Amino acid sequence: MRHLHPLLLLLAASLISGCGGLLPEPAESPRVIDLGPGSDPNDDAEAIAAITLARVDAPRWLDDTAIHYRRLDHDPNTLERYAQHVWAAPPAELIAAEAEAMLRARGGRDGPPQARLELRLTRFEQVFESAEAAYVDARVSAVLIPRGNGATRQREFRARLDTRADVDGAVDALPRAAHEIIGDMGDWLAREHPPGD
Repeated sequence: MRHLHPLLLLLAASLISGCGGLLPEPAESPRVIDLGPGSDPNDDAEAIAAITLARVDAPRWLDDTAIHYRRLDHDPNTLERYAQHVWAAPPAELIAAEAEAMLRARGGRDGPPQARLELRLTRFEQVFESAEAAYVDARVSAVLIPRGNGATRQREFRARLDTRADVDGAVDALPRAAHEIIGDMGDWLAREHPPGD
């Protein structure tokens, strides 16, 4: 039986041990973000008459799970996305869940619905003014359509919050902006559509 030269054995062992470095690294899974637990309405928050949340829609460029940002200092007309962070669902679905929770908490699900609420998410992004300065911009248009012959009411809700100029700033501030909008919307609905209206 022929014996391999010790140098050949050493070379073979080196090649085997180095094969791991030749294989591609497994792709890192994106970090999945939602809007968090939200905030409960204050004990003195005014009640809302029963409402049906008919729909929450968004433009096509917001109809995915990407977390978007825009660079005013570089290319303000381009909406970019973070590669390693995504929403748990398209933002319009996350807003719909927040709105449903708010309606339940403030009585908007008690009894037969007396109005229909339609929402449209028009902006949900981080905006860089420079490499060091950023804010988030969230906007939701609401249309309240009463049953019968009541007048339709409309309003745009907007939240702009300063944030860190990185992805951590986006995933921290955009949920807070959503909660702020939903809270303001609840107060508006309580004024425009109180129980007994």
